[in-house]
Amino acid sequence: MDSLAVGSSSFPTRVYEHSLDLVDWPASEMQKYDMKPEIEAFDLGHIFLAMKMNEDGRLKAPL
Repeated sequence: MDSLAVGSSSFPTRVYEHSLDLVDWPASEMQKYDMKPEIEAFDLGHIFLAMKMNEDGRLKAPL
């Protein structure tokens, strides 16, 4: 299992920016090594992106 942040997150003193390339690359590596991602979702947009990645075959079900 590995952690996969599917979007950027803003905190009071810091922003963690995750572009789509930065999300797709670890997701493809996880599939390559048959790893189960732990989806880090901090808002609805992150959940919708994870669902879209599942529909596109970039993440395996179940999420």
